[in-house]
Amino acid sequence: MVAPGSSSKTPPVLETARLVLRPLAAGDAADFHGLCNDREVARYLFDGEPVSMETARALVGRSGRAFAGGSVGLFGICRHNADGLIGFCGFFVVEGVGEPELTYGLLPPWWGHGFASEAASAVARHALEEAGFRRVLVATDEANTASTRVVERLGAKPIGKIVPAPPGVAYFEIKPRPWGSGGALPGLA
Repeated sequence: MVAPGSSSKTPPVLETARLVLRPLAAGDAADFHGLCNDREVARYLFDGEPVSMETARALVGRSGRAFAGGSVGLFGICRHNADGLIGFCGFFVVEGVGEPELTYGLLPPWWGHGFASEAASAVARHALEEAGFRRVLVATDEANTASTRVVERLGAKPIGKIVPAPPGVAYFEIKPRPWGSGGALPGLA
């Protein structure tokens, strides 16, 4: 959740055609905990392991500190004019990788509507254009074909395995694209 050259400023709220992405706050910990422990969400993000309330609070707290430091953390995904989180999208540093990694999760009723691609595109664009990331690193379980399609829609290029990544996890990167090269991330031109 840390970007090079970060400076302290107000955390951003990102908006897309259908979504509002706002930094997760302490009051979101219970909803975030529920998202993390949804069986289908946890299947790929947490290898089916339960996430404790303490861990959920710690992740939300770490995200808040990243935003307070001018970097990017985890955003809650909400639909315009609707209450409640339908998912999350943002960055955290994976142990052993040492670099912020884009992550996202949506509750199953919201799958198949393009919301993951829309949110991930907005967050990746913000990281590259506003937060000073030199690249966006994203991983997907090779068995998670829906997530692989999201990564492909983002225009991410495969970079192979990163050690010590778990078996079956493929890594991709998104780099800033020069102006005039057709370079806006999908859905954000």
